Amino acid sequence: MRGQDGKMEKDELLKKRIIRGAAGIAVIVLTGVNTAFGAINIHAARSAPHVEEETSNAESEETTTAPTQVERLSEEVPETTEEETVETTPAPDAYELDDRYAVVKEFGDQFGFIYFSGISVEIYEEPNSESRVIGRAMCYSGVDIISATEFFYRIGSEGCTGYVLKQFVTTGEEAKALALEYAHSFAYVAKEGTPILKEPEDNAEAVFYPSDERLLAVVSRTGNWAKVKTENGTTGYVRENDLDFFYTLDKSYFFQKPGEKISDERLDILNYAFKWFGTPYVWGGETLGQGVDCSAYVWRVFQKFNIAMPRLSAEQAEWGTKVASMDEALPGDLLFYHGFNDAVQEATEGVGHVGIYIGNGRMIHAASVGRGIVVDDYDYVEKPLRIRRVIDDSKKE
Repeated sequence: MRGQDGKMEKDELLKKRIIRGAAGIAVIVLTGVNTAFGAINIHAARSAPHVEEETSNAESEETTTAPTQVERLSEEVPETTEEETVETTPAPDAYELDDRYAVVKEFGDQFGFIYFSGISVEIYEEPNSESRVIGRAMCYSGVDIISATEFFYRIGSEGCTGYVLKQFVTTGEEAKALALEYAHSFAYVAKEGTPILKEPEDNAEAVFYPSDERLLAVVSRTGNWAKVKTENGTTGYVRENDLDFFYTLDKSYFFQKPGEKISDERLDILNYAFKWFGTPYVWGGETLGQGVDCSAYVWRVFQKFNIAMPRLSAEQAEWGTKVASMDEALPGDLLFYHGFNDAVQEATEGVGHVGIYIGNGRMIHAASVGRGIVVDDYDYVEKPLRIRRVIDDSKKE
């Protein structure tokens, strides 16, 4: 599991720990304002995942499927050479008065919402379904629409651009209404020492004392009380007056920087890693879809592509070749961190956690029992202790 290392100001924590485009809290769909932990990436897989079959042969072919994904079209969609500007209509006053509308304002004027039954859709490099998949747009996420062809919207995020099929994107007033419905609610305690209580009563037993920088997912709000959930899965109640609330909405993940072109193998590995997004974390678990810990997740993902490595993160940190810094890291490289001991609320000595770098300053990892497989900023808790490369880029395709 991971934990907070050192004290950060709230606005800095928001920047580091809430992934803009976050989703998934380990197959948990929260009630109330439809919130979940994650952006930490945080509404979980909305469809129940299938379980990967256990086999005695680690190299055997996978026989089961991951949580529902949108399949690539069997026929190429014709490319339209001319792109048209997408017109939008100003939001009605009713939206402007809703605190949740702040999530829409984080996007550009041409707002779209990914809405379908699944986990994510492909972001294509070109406006046809046979081009390379360079990222994932998560279900229930917002997108900035730049332009449109006959079948595709061109979307952008942080300078990266790509194409998604129009059939998975809702626009206009419906998109804004859905954004409010699926906005994630989070909170910080307003004062250090405020307890999370077992019941919504002032004299109830305290179950946890979060620091004022500890991010809490808001499950529901009733009366003067809010039911909250911590990253490690602890739930309880805090008076609303003792919390600072805010909202966020999921966004898209691009695997390439503008102008960068990573190998097809790296893209294939990252797209496979995302098949398990939102599925459970289980300490010691080794079955994708049913439950894995951080190192087993990495081990299983790379095993699918016949890339061998040890099972444990401390041993994986010695595998492959060293990468000197994040400036040299490529999507698909491994990032290693201290572990975290929940019992004593302290970081462990040496390497105890691992994630897969996905590009643009983010990684995908099996984060914790309370969150499952999610995306975070690469330095959401601390900078990596080590960076290792296990993909052989000398193999030309």
